[in-house]
Amino acid sequence: MKPVFIGGTGRSGTTILKQVLMHHPQIAAIPRELRVIVDPYGALDLKQALSERWSPYNADHAIRNFRKLMMKSRSVSIWARAERKFFPKFGVAPRRYITMGFDKHFGKPYYRNRLKKLLNDLSYHVARGNWDGTPSLQLRPEIYETDYLPNETIDTLLGNFFRDLYAQRNPDGSKTHWIEDTPYNLLQVPELLDLFPDMKFLHIYRDLRDVLASYFRHDWGGDDMTATARRLANIIKRWLIIRESLPADMFLEVRLEALAKAPEAEFRKICDFIGMPFADQLKDNVAALNVDRMHGGRWQREIPADKQEEIVEILAPALSAYDYIAAKK
Repeated sequence: MKPVFIGGTGRSGTTILKQVLMHHPQIAAIPRELRVIVDPYGALDLKQALSERWSPYNADHAIRNFRKLMMKSRSVSIWARAERKFFPKFGVAPRRYITMGFDKHFGKPYYRNRLKKLLNDLSYHVARGNWDGTPSLQLRPEIYETDYLPNETIDTLLGNFFRDLYAQRNPDGSKTHWIEDTPYNLLQVPELLDLFPDMKFLHIYRDLRDVLASYFRHDWGGDDMTATARRLANIIKRWLIIRESLPADMFLEVRLEALAKAPEAEFRKICDFIGMPFADQLKDNVAALNVDRMHGGRWQREIPADKQEEIVEILAPALSAYDYIAAKK
């Protein structure tokens, strides 16, 4: 199966886009964002520590952190769900990645055995011992011994690991693509392309002023609109630089407001770009879209009037790049 990555700023439509596309009979997906490729301690950090930043200590540290991340992402308990729901209400962050549920999505025995195989492929020995940076008070500490590997070897090992996981979502072989929608895929497209040379990338975007208004409904959205506007401006600034280096046929930019206005036409365009026919199964899901939530303009109600001019000034380069405001001469 060929990978399709979706990215954006967050609150720009990545989830909506995947929720419709995953009903296509040729697409495999999981309900959650995968996250563990691009997040801290994930696959891309691991690759850096095994290649450009390789040292015996860096490699050991990265493998242990990656293993910990992947193990935390395995199963979901009722207590984990309660923790994720209620802890933030009391100003307490829940434990990381405790509701990912990879055991369920990829099959418990397969997921755990495939992870073990990857770790074995990346290290040739696990020694008893510890560095100064070994986690504190660890019982029977271990050191992962690794070779200094070529980038191509690491790319293949990591790329095949994730391909194999999604293959478990395709037991009858009828699916031709798998899809993943972590928003900050947007900022790692060149690195993702190293792991998945046959990938396609969808950037879904919307008026950043509406994104900003939506951010403030979430714990991770910041507590100061000016500061969060700078966060958004920097995301798009970085993306515009990345975009210049990408092959034109491997990415497509999708405007959320256009998706709201003519959803079937936009999804036909997306399917054509990915390389598969538009499916009847998409029509019902397209028709069920809550387009009221996708139309622009909420920022005028939700961003305080005395902040709007400052916010527009911060976001102006990104807004003009996507024709939301006229570029300054």
